[in-house]
Amino acid sequence: MNDNLKVGDLCVIVRCTSSPQYVGMSVELVAHVFPGQCFYVPDTRYAFKNEADYPGWVVEGQGFEMTFNNGVREISPFACFADECLMKISGEPDKSKALEGRILNKSYHFIPKGNKVS
Repeated sequence: MNDNLKVGDLCVIVRCTSSPQYVGMSVELVAHVFPGQCFYVPDTRYAFKNEADYPGWVVEGQGFEMTFNNGVREISPFACFADECLMKISGEPDKSKALEGRILNKSYHFIPKGNKVS
């Protein structure tokens, strides 16, 4: 985990090999999610369950393409990214994170509020 990041920080997406159009987008950090953790975005219908083996961040931005468990696709203001995909806008970048970026959306399930999380 990048210890310099915290909820509310503004960041820029610096790596995203699966969806390079997101590189350079500014986002706000909503929640840090660990493997196996589920997070419901307050006052929305979005929920994220991290099924990856690494931590990541639920972020708020513009125009993320989401696919829900039922196959419905839509544009969402929320997405999930691995720690190393994000750089805090103010301050020095964390140079220790040299890993290739990866978007976590494919490792998360999107669960409408009110449905049981398994």
